[in-house]
Amino acid sequence: MQGDFFLTNWFLEGMKWVYYNLTSMNVTLTIVICTLILRAFSIFGDISSRKSSRKMALIQPQIQKLQKKYANDPQKLRAEQSKLMKQEGVSMWGGCLPMLITMPLFFCFFAAFRYWASEHMIELLLTANTDMEAAKEMFTNFKFLWVCNIWEADSALIPVLSKAETFLATKNMANLLYFVEHPEAIKVFEELGMAIQTSSVVNGEVVNTWQFIASDNAIATYNNLTAPLMEMYPGYTNGWFIWPIITGGLMMLSSLLSQPRPKKGEQLTEQEKQTQKTSKIMMYIFPAFCLIACLSSSTAFAVYWSFSSLLMVVINLSTKHSRERLLPLSPHPRKTLPQRSAENNRPLIGGIMKFLEVSDKTVDSAIFKGLNELGLSIDEVEIEIVQQDTRGILGIGKKDAIVRLTQKPEDEVIIPDFAELAREGRRERSD
Repeated sequence: MQGDFFLTNWFLEGMKWVYYNLTSMNVTLTIVICTLILRAFSIFGDISSRKSSRKMALIQPQIQKLQKKYANDPQKLRAEQSKLMKQEGVSMWGGCLPMLITMPLFFCFFAAFRYWASEHMIELLLTANTDMEAAKEMFTNFKFLWVCNIWEADSALIPVLSKAETFLATKNMANLLYFVEHPEAIKVFEELGMAIQTSSVVNGEVVNTWQFIASDNAIATYNNLTAPLMEMYPGYTNGWFIWPIITGGLMMLSSLLSQPRPKKGEQLTEQEKQTQKTSKIMMYIFPAFCLIACLSSSTAFAVYWSFSSLLMVVINLSTKHSRERLLPLSPHPRKTLPQRSAENNRPLIGGIMKFLEVSDKTVDSAIFKGLNELGLSIDEVEIEIVQQDTRGILGIGKKDAIVRLTQKPEDEVIIPDFAELAREGRRERSD
Protein backbone atom coordinates (compact mmCIF):
# COMPACT_ATOMS: atom_id res chain seq x y z
CA MET A 1 0.00 0.00 0.00
CA GLN A 2 1.40 3.38 -1.02
CA GLY A 3 2.10 5.54 2.02
CA ASP A 4 1.83 2.63 4.47
CA PHE A 5 4.44 1.64 7.07
CA PHE A 6 7.57 0.41 5.32
CA LEU A 7 7.69 -2.92 7.23
CA THR A 8 4.19 -3.77 6.02
CA ASN A 9 5.23 -3.24 2.42
CA TRP A 10 8.43 -5.24 2.97
CA PHE A 11 6.46 -8.17 4.37
CA LEU A 12 4.01 -8.00 1.47
CA GLU A 13 6.71 -7.86 -1.18
CA GLY A 14 8.67 -10.60 0.60
CA MET A 15 5.66 -12.95 0.67
CA LYS A 16 4.91 -12.25 -2.97
CA TRP A 17 8.53 -12.98 -3.93
CA VAL A 18 8.44 -16.32 -2.09
CA TYR A 19 5.01 -17.04 -3.62
CA TYR A 20 6.10 -16.49 -7.23
CA ASN A 21 9.73 -17.62 -7.09
CA LEU A 22 10.05 -20.38 -4.50
CA THR A 23 6.70 -22.13 -4.03
CA SER A 24 5.21 -22.08 -7.57
CA MET A 25 2.31 -19.94 -6.29
CA ASN A 26 1.45 -22.28 -3.39
CA VAL A 27 -0.12 -20.08 -0.71
CA THR A 28 0.17 -22.58 2.15
CA LEU A 29 3.85 -23.30 1.54
CA THR A 30 4.50 -19.57 1.23
CA ILE A 31 2.86 -19.00 4.62
CA VAL A 32 4.90 -21.79 6.25
CA ILE A 33 8.20 -20.46 4.88
CA CYS A 34 7.45 -16.84 5.84
CA THR A 35 6.31 -17.87 9.33
CA LEU A 36 9.49 -19.87 9.92
CA ILE A 37 11.59 -16.89 8.79
CA LEU A 38 9.69 -14.50 11.07
CA ARG A 39 9.95 -16.90 14.02
CA ALA A 40 13.67 -17.33 13.39
CA PHE A 41 14.05 -13.60 14.05
CA SER A 42 11.85 -13.58 17.16
CA ILE A 43 12.65 -16.97 18.73
CA PHE A 44 15.63 -15.76 20.73
CA GLY A 45 13.63 -12.85 22.11
CA ASP A 46 10.80 -15.24 23.10
CA ILE A 47 13.14 -17.64 24.88
CA SER A 48 14.93 -14.76 26.59
CA SER A 49 11.58 -13.41 27.77
CA ARG A 50 10.58 -16.76 29.27
CA LYS A 51 13.92 -17.23 31.00
CA SER A 52 13.69 -13.72 32.42
CA SER A 53 10.18 -14.42 33.73
CA ARG A 54 11.34 -17.63 35.41
CA LYS A 55 14.32 -15.91 36.99
CA MET A 56 12.07 -13.16 38.29
CA ALA A 57 9.72 -15.76 39.80
CA LEU A 58 12.63 -17.53 41.53
CA ILE A 59 13.87 -14.39 43.29
CA GLN A 60 10.40 -13.30 44.42
CA PRO A 61 10.91 -14.66 47.97
CA GLN A 62 14.06 -12.55 48.31
CA ILE A 63 12.26 -9.49 46.92
CA GLN A 64 9.44 -10.00 49.43
CA LYS A 65 11.96 -10.11 52.28
CA LEU A 66 13.45 -6.85 51.05
CA GLN A 67 9.98 -5.30 50.85
CA LYS A 68 9.30 -6.19 54.48
CA LYS A 69 12.76 -5.08 55.61
CA TYR A 70 12.66 -1.70 53.88
CA ALA A 71 8.90 -1.08 54.00
CA ASN A 72 9.50 2.44 55.33
CA ASP A 73 12.43 3.28 53.07
CA PRO A 74 11.32 3.13 49.39
CA GLN A 75 14.59 4.57 48.11
CA LYS A 76 16.66 1.91 49.91
CA LEU A 77 14.20 -0.76 48.73
CA ARG A 78 14.66 0.24 45.07
CA ALA A 79 18.43 0.23 45.46
CA GLU A 80 18.48 -3.22 47.09
CA GLN A 81 16.06 -4.66 44.52
CA SER A 82 18.19 -3.30 41.71
CA LYS A 83 21.30 -4.76 43.32
CA LEU A 84 19.67 -8.17 43.75
CA MET A 85 18.37 -8.28 40.17
CA LYS A 86 21.78 -7.27 38.84
CA GLN A 87 23.49 -10.02 40.86
CA GLU A 88 21.03 -12.65 39.63
CA GLY A 89 21.13 -11.47 36.02
CA VAL A 90 17.44 -10.52 35.98
CA SER A 91 16.10 -7.57 34.00
CA MET A 92 12.70 -6.06 34.74
CA TRP A 93 12.40 -5.29 31.02
CA GLY A 94 13.49 -8.75 29.90
CA GLY A 95 9.93 -10.03 29.63
CA CYS A 96 8.54 -6.87 28.00
CA LEU A 97 10.97 -5.97 25.23
CA PRO A 98 10.32 -9.11 23.09
CA MET A 99 6.59 -8.36 23.24
CA LEU A 100 7.19 -4.74 22.23
CA ILE A 101 9.00 -6.06 19.16
CA THR A 102 6.59 -8.91 18.35
CA MET A 103 3.34 -6.91 18.47
CA PRO A 104 4.29 -4.39 15.73
CA LEU A 105 5.41 -7.29 13.55
CA PHE A 106 2.05 -8.96 14.10
CA PHE A 107 0.09 -5.87 13.01
CA CYS A 108 2.36 -5.45 9.98
CA PHE A 109 1.67 -9.04 8.94
CA PHE A 110 -2.05 -8.52 9.53
CA ALA A 111 -2.09 -5.51 7.17
CA ALA A 112 0.16 -7.26 4.62
CA PHE A 113 -2.25 -10.21 4.36
CA ARG A 114 -5.19 -7.84 3.93
CA TYR A 115 -3.45 -6.02 1.07
CA TRP A 116 -2.39 -9.32 -0.51
CA ALA A 117 -6.00 -10.55 -0.44
CA SER A 118 -7.14 -7.33 -2.18
CA GLU A 119 -4.47 -7.75 -4.85
CA HIS A 120 -5.63 -11.31 -5.60
CA MET A 121 -9.20 -10.07 -5.94
CA ILE A 122 -8.05 -7.31 -8.31
CA GLU A 123 -6.19 -9.86 -10.45
CA LEU A 124 -9.24 -12.14 -10.48
CA LEU A 125 -11.53 -9.35 -11.73
CA LEU A 126 -9.06 -8.25 -14.40
CA THR A 127 -8.73 -11.85 -15.62
CA ALA A 128 -12.51 -12.35 -15.60
CA ASN A 129 -12.87 -9.23 -17.75
CA THR A 130 -10.71 -10.72 -20.53
CA ASP A 131 -10.83 -14.52 -20.12
CA MET A 132 -13.52 -16.08 -17.96
CA GLU A 133 -12.16 -19.62 -18.28
CA ALA A 134 -8.76 -18.48 -17.02
CA ALA A 135 -10.52 -16.65 -14.17
CA LYS A 136 -12.37 -19.85 -13.21
CA GLU A 137 -9.10 -21.77 -13.14
CA MET A 138 -7.56 -19.04 -10.97
CA PHE A 139 -10.55 -19.10 -8.64
CA THR A 140 -10.29 -22.89 -8.33
CA ASN A 141 -6.77 -22.42 -7.00
CA PHE A 142 -8.17 -20.19 -4.25
CA LYS A 143 -9.79 -23.25 -2.62
CA PHE A 144 -8.03 -24.55 0.51
CA LEU A 145 -9.36 -27.65 2.27
CA TRP A 146 -12.99 -26.87 3.22
CA VAL A 147 -12.61 -23.13 2.51
CA CYS A 148 -13.78 -22.14 -0.98
CA ASN A 149 -11.74 -18.91 -1.11
CA ILE A 150 -8.60 -18.65 1.01
CA TRP A 151 -8.59 -14.86 0.54
CA GLU A 152 -11.86 -14.52 2.46
CA ALA A 153 -12.56 -15.44 6.09
CA ASP A 154 -13.44 -19.01 7.06
CA SER A 155 -17.01 -18.13 7.99
CA ALA A 156 -20.46 -19.59 7.43
CA LEU A 157 -21.90 -16.06 7.34
CA ILE A 158 -20.20 -14.71 4.21
CA PRO A 159 -20.28 -15.71 0.52
CA VAL A 160 -17.28 -17.14 -1.32
CA LEU A 161 -16.63 -13.71 -2.87
CA SER A 162 -17.08 -10.30 -1.29
CA LYS A 163 -20.27 -8.47 -2.10
CA ALA A 164 -19.89 -5.60 -4.56
CA GLU A 165 -20.68 -2.96 -1.95
CA THR A 166 -18.06 -4.37 0.44
CA PHE A 167 -15.33 -4.68 -2.17
CA LEU A 168 -15.85 -1.28 -3.77
CA ALA A 169 -15.99 0.43 -0.37
CA THR A 170 -12.56 -0.91 0.64
CA LYS A 171 -10.59 2.07 1.89
CA ASN A 172 -7.60 3.27 -0.19
CA MET A 173 -7.74 0.22 -2.46
CA ALA A 174 -6.54 2.35 -5.39
CA ASN A 175 -3.29 2.89 -3.45
CA LEU A 176 -2.29 -0.78 -3.60
CA LEU A 177 1.28 -1.41 -4.72
CA TYR A 178 -0.22 -3.60 -7.46
CA PHE A 179 -1.35 -0.46 -9.29
CA VAL A 180 2.14 1.01 -9.01
CA GLU A 181 3.56 -2.12 -10.62
CA HIS A 182 0.70 -2.30 -13.17
CA PRO A 183 -0.46 1.30 -13.83
CA GLU A 184 -2.59 0.14 -16.77
CA ALA A 185 -4.79 -1.91 -14.43
CA ILE A 186 -6.44 1.10 -12.77
CA LYS A 187 -7.39 2.44 -16.19
CA VAL A 188 -9.21 -0.82 -16.94
CA PHE A 189 -11.33 -0.30 -13.83
CA GLU A 190 -11.97 3.28 -15.00
CA GLU A 191 -13.26 1.93 -18.32
CA LEU A 192 -15.47 -0.51 -16.43
CA GLY A 193 -16.95 2.39 -14.45
CA MET A 194 -15.62 1.07 -11.12
CA ALA A 195 -12.92 3.72 -10.53
CA ILE A 196 -12.58 7.43 -11.17
CA GLN A 197 -9.71 9.89 -11.14
CA THR A 198 -9.96 13.01 -9.01
CA SER A 199 -7.75 16.08 -8.85
CA SER A 200 -6.84 18.23 -5.89
CA VAL A 201 -4.40 21.04 -5.18
CA VAL A 202 -1.73 20.30 -2.57
CA ASN A 203 0.87 22.98 -1.77
CA GLY A 204 0.04 24.79 -5.00
CA GLU A 205 0.40 21.63 -7.14
CA VAL A 206 -2.32 19.61 -8.83
CA VAL A 207 -2.35 16.02 -7.57
CA ASN A 208 -4.32 13.31 -9.39
CA THR A 209 -5.62 10.38 -7.34
CA TRP A 210 -7.74 7.31 -8.06
CA GLN A 211 -10.56 5.86 -6.04
CA PHE A 212 -13.09 3.07 -6.44
CA ILE A 213 -16.75 4.00 -6.39
CA ALA A 214 -19.84 2.02 -5.36
CA SER A 215 -22.21 3.45 -7.96
CA ASP A 216 -25.11 1.41 -9.38
CA ASN A 217 -23.18 0.90 -12.62
CA ALA A 218 -20.03 -0.23 -10.73
CA ILE A 219 -22.04 -2.68 -8.62
CA ALA A 220 -23.73 -4.12 -11.71
CA THR A 221 -20.38 -4.55 -13.49
CA TYR A 222 -18.87 -6.28 -10.48
CA ASN A 223 -21.83 -8.66 -10.18
CA ASN A 224 -21.63 -9.52 -13.90
CA LEU A 225 -17.92 -10.35 -13.61
CA THR A 226 -18.29 -12.49 -10.48
CA ALA A 227 -21.58 -14.26 -11.32
CA PRO A 228 -19.91 -17.12 -13.31
CA LEU A 229 -17.42 -17.58 -10.48
CA MET A 230 -20.14 -17.68 -7.82
CA GLU A 231 -21.92 -20.38 -9.86
CA MET A 232 -18.94 -22.68 -9.19
CA TYR A 233 -20.12 -22.90 -5.54
CA PRO A 234 -23.92 -22.46 -5.73
CA GLY A 235 -25.45 -21.89 -2.31
CA TYR A 236 -22.09 -22.21 -0.55
CA THR A 237 -20.73 -20.01 2.18
CA ASN A 238 -16.98 -19.68 2.53
CA GLY A 239 -16.40 -21.99 5.48
CA TRP A 240 -17.43 -23.22 8.92
CA PHE A 241 -15.45 -21.05 11.41
CA ILE A 242 -12.95 -23.91 11.78
CA TRP A 243 -9.70 -22.01 11.18
CA PRO A 244 -10.57 -19.18 13.61
CA ILE A 245 -11.45 -21.80 16.27
CA ILE A 246 -8.21 -23.72 15.64
CA THR A 247 -6.21 -20.50 15.87
CA GLY A 248 -7.93 -19.40 19.09
CA GLY A 249 -7.47 -22.87 20.63
CA LEU A 250 -3.76 -22.99 19.83
CA MET A 251 -3.36 -19.45 21.18
CA MET A 252 -5.03 -20.46 24.45
CA LEU A 253 -2.89 -23.61 24.70
CA SER A 254 0.26 -21.55 24.16
CA SER A 255 -0.82 -19.08 26.85
CA LEU A 256 -1.70 -21.91 29.23
CA LEU A 257 1.69 -23.55 28.83
CA SER A 258 3.49 -20.26 29.46
CA GLN A 259 1.60 -19.59 32.71
CA PRO A 260 3.61 -20.37 35.89
CA ARG A 261 1.76 -22.76 38.17
CA PRO A 262 2.11 -22.52 41.95
CA LYS A 263 3.22 -25.69 43.67
CA LYS A 264 0.82 -27.70 45.75
CA GLY A 265 0.43 -26.17 49.18
CA GLU A 266 2.39 -23.05 48.26
CA GLN A 267 1.13 -19.87 49.91
CA LEU A 268 0.87 -16.88 47.59
CA THR A 269 1.07 -13.24 48.60
CA GLU A 270 -1.75 -10.86 47.73
CA GLN A 271 0.40 -9.34 44.96
CA GLU A 272 1.11 -12.78 43.49
CA LYS A 273 -2.59 -13.67 43.65
CA GLN A 274 -3.47 -10.45 41.82
CA THR A 275 -0.79 -11.13 39.18
CA GLN A 276 -2.08 -14.66 38.71
CA LYS A 277 -5.65 -13.39 38.36
CA THR A 278 -4.57 -10.83 35.73
CA SER A 279 -2.66 -13.53 33.84
CA LYS A 280 -5.74 -15.75 33.75
CA ILE A 281 -7.86 -12.92 32.39
CA MET A 282 -5.30 -12.17 29.66
CA MET A 283 -5.15 -15.88 28.85
CA TYR A 284 -8.78 -15.62 27.68
CA ILE A 285 -8.62 -12.13 26.18
CA PHE A 286 -5.84 -12.92 23.68
CA PRO A 287 -7.53 -16.03 22.20
CA ALA A 288 -10.82 -14.07 21.95
CA PHE A 289 -9.00 -11.25 20.15
CA CYS A 290 -7.38 -13.85 17.91
CA LEU A 291 -10.78 -15.37 17.06
CA ILE A 292 -12.27 -11.99 16.15
CA ALA A 293 -9.22 -11.02 14.06
CA CYS A 294 -9.37 -14.27 12.06
CA LEU A 295 -13.09 -13.85 11.45
CA SER A 296 -12.48 -10.38 10.00
CA SER A 297 -9.44 -11.29 7.91
CA SER A 298 -8.60 -13.82 5.21
CA THR A 299 -8.22 -17.54 5.83
CA ALA A 300 -4.61 -17.15 4.67
CA PHE A 301 -3.95 -14.97 7.72
CA ALA A 302 -5.71 -17.52 9.99
CA VAL A 303 -3.46 -20.27 8.59
CA TYR A 304 -0.40 -18.10 9.28
CA TRP A 305 -1.49 -17.42 12.84
CA SER A 306 -2.38 -21.09 13.45
CA PHE A 307 1.04 -22.25 12.29
CA SER A 308 2.74 -19.50 14.28
CA SER A 309 0.78 -20.47 17.43
CA LEU A 310 1.65 -24.15 16.86
CA LEU A 311 5.33 -23.21 16.77
CA MET A 312 4.88 -21.32 20.03
CA VAL A 313 3.29 -24.41 21.64
CA VAL A 314 6.32 -26.48 20.57
CA ILE A 315 8.68 -23.79 21.91
CA ASN A 316 6.77 -23.62 25.22
CA LEU A 317 6.93 -27.39 25.64
CA SER A 318 10.63 -27.54 24.79
CA THR A 319 11.57 -24.69 27.14
CA LYS A 320 9.35 -26.09 29.87
CA HIS A 321 11.15 -29.45 29.83
CA SER A 322 14.64 -28.01 29.40
CA ARG A 323 14.82 -26.32 32.78
CA GLU A 324 18.22 -27.46 33.89
CA ARG A 325 19.79 -24.52 35.61
CA LEU A 326 21.84 -23.81 38.72
CA LEU A 327 20.66 -20.94 40.89
CA PRO A 328 21.71 -19.74 44.36
CA LEU A 329 19.26 -19.62 47.25
CA SER A 330 20.99 -16.58 48.68
CA PRO A 331 21.45 -13.15 47.09
CA HIS A 332 24.99 -13.78 45.84
CA PRO A 333 26.27 -13.84 42.27
CA ARG A 334 25.45 -17.08 40.49
CA LYS A 335 29.04 -17.70 39.50
CA THR A 336 30.07 -18.14 43.19
CA LEU A 337 30.37 -21.87 43.97
CA PRO A 338 30.20 -23.64 47.36
CA GLN A 339 33.53 -23.64 49.19
CA ARG A 340 34.79 -27.14 49.89
CA SER A 341 37.32 -28.62 52.29
CA ALA A 342 40.46 -30.10 50.76
CA GLU A 343 40.40 -32.92 53.36
CA ASN A 344 36.96 -34.42 52.98
CA ASN A 345 35.58 -32.54 49.98
CA ARG A 346 32.60 -31.43 52.08
CA PRO A 347 30.99 -27.97 52.00
CA LEU A 348 32.50 -25.69 54.62
CA ILE A 349 30.39 -23.79 57.13
CA GLY A 350 29.37 -20.54 55.52
CA GLY A 351 29.45 -22.08 52.02
CA ILE A 352 26.64 -20.98 49.74
CA MET A 353 23.69 -23.40 49.58
CA LYS A 354 22.41 -24.13 46.11
CA PHE A 355 19.68 -26.04 44.39
CA LEU A 356 19.51 -27.58 40.97
CA GLU A 357 16.38 -28.29 38.99
CA VAL A 358 17.15 -30.84 36.30
CA SER A 359 15.21 -32.99 33.85
CA ASP A 360 15.98 -36.38 32.33
CA LYS A 361 14.21 -39.46 31.01
CA THR A 362 13.64 -41.02 34.46
CA VAL A 363 13.67 -39.82 38.06
CA ASP A 364 16.77 -41.89 38.90
CA SER A 365 18.76 -40.61 35.92
CA ALA A 366 17.71 -37.02 36.71
CA ILE A 367 18.91 -37.41 40.33
CA PHE A 368 22.22 -38.93 39.20
CA LYS A 369 22.68 -36.16 36.64
CA GLY A 370 21.99 -33.49 39.25
CA LEU A 371 24.36 -34.99 41.82
CA ASN A 372 27.16 -35.01 39.24
CA GLU A 373 26.45 -31.39 38.40
CA LEU A 374 26.46 -30.31 42.04
CA GLY A 375 29.43 -32.48 42.99
CA LEU A 376 27.56 -33.75 46.07
CA SER A 377 26.52 -37.15 47.37
CA ILE A 378 22.90 -38.18 47.85
CA ASP A 379 23.32 -37.74 51.66
CA GLU A 380 24.10 -34.04 51.17
CA VAL A 381 20.91 -33.08 49.31
CA GLU A 382 17.17 -33.02 49.77
CA ILE A 383 15.32 -34.42 46.76
CA GLU A 384 11.96 -33.14 45.55
CA ILE A 385 10.25 -34.74 42.56
CA VAL A 386 8.69 -31.87 40.62
CA GLN A 387 7.35 -34.03 37.79
CA GLN A 388 7.22 -37.79 37.28
CA ASP A 389 8.29 -39.16 33.91
CA THR A 390 5.54 -40.50 31.64
CA ARG A 391 5.91 -42.63 28.54
CA GLY A 392 2.80 -41.41 26.74
CA ILE A 393 1.14 -43.32 23.92
CA LEU A 394 3.42 -44.06 20.98
CA GLY A 395 5.60 -41.20 22.19
CA ILE A 396 2.70 -38.71 22.22
CA GLY A 397 2.44 -36.99 25.58
CA LYS A 398 5.82 -38.26 26.71
CA LYS A 399 7.30 -36.21 29.56
CA ASP A 400 10.73 -36.24 31.17
CA ALA A 401 11.12 -36.40 34.93
CA ILE A 402 12.03 -33.17 36.72
CA VAL A 403 13.67 -33.20 40.16
CA ARG A 404 14.97 -30.47 42.44
CA LEU A 405 18.09 -31.16 44.48
CA THR A 406 18.69 -28.78 47.39
CA GLN A 407 21.99 -28.77 49.29
CA LYS A 408 21.47 -29.49 52.98
CA PRO A 409 22.93 -27.18 55.64
CA GLU A 410 26.26 -28.33 57.07
CA ASP A 411 24.77 -29.40 60.40
CA GLU A 412 22.20 -31.65 58.72
CA VAL A 413 24.72 -33.62 56.67
CA ILE A 414 25.44 -36.98 58.27
CA ILE A 415 28.79 -38.45 57.26
CA PRO A 416 28.79 -42.21 57.73
CA ASP A 417 31.59 -43.75 59.85
CA PHE A 418 32.71 -46.35 57.32
CA ALA A 419 35.20 -47.94 59.78
CA GLU A 420 32.42 -48.56 62.30
CA LEU A 421 30.16 -49.93 59.57
CA ALA A 422 32.93 -52.34 58.54
CA ARG A 423 33.38 -53.55 62.16
CA GLU A 424 29.63 -54.12 62.50
CA GLY A 425 29.66 -56.11 59.30
CA ARG A 426 32.47 -58.38 60.55
CA ARG A 427 30.66 -58.96 63.85
CA GLU A 428 27.46 -59.95 62.00
CA ARG A 429 29.36 -62.42 59.83
CA SER A 430 31.14 -63.96 62.85
CA ASP A 431 27.82 -64.42 64.65
